[in-house]
Amino acid sequence: MDINVQGKINDLIGFLGAGWLLLIIFLIGTYLFWFWNRNREEEVNSILDLWFGSSILMVLYGRLMYVLANLDLYNLYGFSLAPYEKYGSEYYFFRLLPWSFLNFNDLGFLFTGMYFMLILCLVVWAMVIKKIRIRKIISSIMYCSNLMLGITLAIFGAQSSDSSLIVGGGMFIFLSAVIAFMIRAVRTLMYDSPKTAKRVVNYLRVTVVVGSGYLLWFVILSKDVVSYDRAHVYMTLGVLALIVFSYIFDLPRNSSGPATVEEVDPSDLPPGATKMNLMNKVSRIGSLRG
Repeated sequence: MDINVQGKINDLIGFLGAGWLLLIIFLIGTYLFWFWNRNREEEVNSILDLWFGSSILMVLYGRLMYVLANLDLYNLYGFSLAPYEKYGSEYYFFRLLPWSFLNFNDLGFLFTGMYFMLILCLVVWAMVIKKIRIRKIISSIMYCSNLMLGITLAIFGAQSSDSSLIVGGGMFIFLSAVIAFMIRAVRTLMYDSPKTAKRVVNYLRVTVVVGSGYLLWFVILSKDVVSYDRAHVYMTLGVLALIVFSYIFDLPRNSSGPATVEEVDPSDLPPGATKMNLMNKVSRIGSLRG
């Protein structure tokens, strides 16, 4: 990587602070999750509860796993009930255990653990608590998870001059962007052939899940990573496999007929489209055929 580019990235991280940079990435993911689910029948607040609840667990879990994986780094300064130290006129905050757990600005997160926890919580929370079928939300879950992981890998790859991380992060983003574009194109171009469109969309949704698992395996396990990273890659692959099996198991209930408006994932709709527009379009097609 050009040294000037790397220097600018390091300056950006230094100016914003690592914690603030991660917050910006999270806000991008939050906006896109809302954007892709804004036309859902459920209340928007209910969808955002799902996202924020899962995100809190993701951050806490990712931090905890990093501390456990690097416990020797956090034992350097000992333990204290006070969150600060004072040496002369100098104050140092959040260096001692357990307060160092809260020092998010040191980039101390296990990102493979965060990716695993975000997908797991979103899927389980959506299906078990919110009673949302997997086919109706899996697209937005994978898009946002891949986007945040991809941006993070690319930034850290640029900071450390690791081109493989930059390319790997870009591949996560590229995969989600291509699948999202293809699904929306299918919905737009094949609206008068709903059964065929439904079958193609099902293949594409499974493809983004399987493709994400392959990229995770290829990008992370091709490097010399700690055992915690390796374990979370395997656990994530297990979760993604369960998602695929759940999705396929859910297909027989509706595969015999054309797709209904209720089955459409709002993240699959073309830009500017809503379920009401889709319902009106289907009604018009039905009346013309009649």
